[in-house]
Amino acid sequence: MVEAICDGSHPPYSAAALGAQRAAVQQLRQLVAAYARHLKERGLPPERTVGFVKALVRETDVPCGRPLLSLESDVVRWCIEAYYADGEAPAGDQG
Repeated sequence: MVEAICDGSHPPYSAAALGAQRAAVQQLRQLVAAYARHLKERGLPPERTVGFVKALVRETDVPCGRPLLSLESDVVRWCIEAYYADGEAPAGDQG
């Protein structure tokens, strides 16, 4: 996954690099969802779950120096989607 974020062995913006990046993003989304579900199963409320996910993003160091903070909003959204995937709506969304 790190290789895709750092463009790996592919020329930047090539079809191969973009394909590897899309695959890495999909894998990251699956990992975030699994982590969010795990934390929910352990009884953590949504705000703590999001806090843990944000902390992981902020503490992640990618060898090429490219920050993962640009992915933070996507990661948080994926986390919330996974947390409420069973149809339970966030408190602010109940009408």
